[in-house]
Amino acid sequence: MDILEEYPVEADGVEVKVKIAGGKGQTTTYLLETPQATPVTIALLERVRHELITEVAVTTQEILDPKVINKLKEKFRTKAEIILSEKITNITPTTKNYLIGTLLQEMIGLGKIEYLLNDQHLEEIVINSAEEPVRVFHKRHGWVKTNIMLESEA
Repeated sequence: MDILEEYPVEADGVEVKVKIAGGKGQTTTYLLETPQATPVTIALLERVRHELITEVAVTTQEILDPKVINKLKEKFRTKAEIILSEKITNITPTTKNYLIGTLLQEMIGLGKIEYLLNDQHLEEIVINSAEEPVRVFHKRHGWVKTNIMLESEA
C-alpha cells in the first residue's frame, strides 16, 4: 500500500500520526498510529486509574453533563500528574503527558475515537458494531475504513 497522505492529530494532549494508505486498485484505509504500551505500562496505568477513581470525587451530574467534561478532564489530569510524579520520579514530560492523555481517553472519553473527533479532515464517523472497523468520511478521500475496532458492543 502506498501512503497517500500523512498528518498529526492531537487529543487530550497526546499527538498521534494518521496515514491514509491506498493506491490504484487498493482500498483506501485510514491508519491511526498510536504508541503501544508495554505490559508494565498497562499495569501502571491500571494502578493510577484505581487511585484516580478513589481520590477524585465526581458527581453523577458531572459524568452526564457534556458541558462539564472539560472541567472533569482537568480535575483528573491534575490528580493524575501528582500520582504519576510520585510513582515515577524521573518521568519525562512527554511520557507523563502520553500516560495522562491515555487515562483520560479511557476513563472519561471514547478511547481512540477521541482522535477521530479531533481530526479536522473528517466530516463523519460511523460505528456500526464491534465486529467491523470504524468508518469515516475524509474530506479528500471520501469514505474509508479505519484500523480502529471497538473492544466490545458496550
